[in-house]
Amino acid sequence: MSGPYLSIAEAGEYLGVSVKTIRRRLGEIEHAKMDFGLRFSRAALDAYMAARTYKPAKARKADPDRILAGLGLGRGGRRGAR
Repeated sequence: MSGPYLSIAEAGEYLGVSVKTIRRRLGEIEHAKMDFGLRFSRAALDAYMAARTYKPAKARKADPDRILAGLGLGRGGRRGAR
């Protein structure tokens, strides 16, 4: 990969996906249409990936009282118990 702009094949290689996948996502990825083909900047590809990055929520310990209260159960396991 050389130069500031990547071809569609280089963009696919950069993202680790096929050219077919890049073509299907053209409406979502910023690109330039030239006489000699499509060109992508690395910054545009990075922005595309950053917008789709999922960060899982921090796991928290189970709180039995909160779970039982959410079910309408008291500590004794019976509804309405206090």
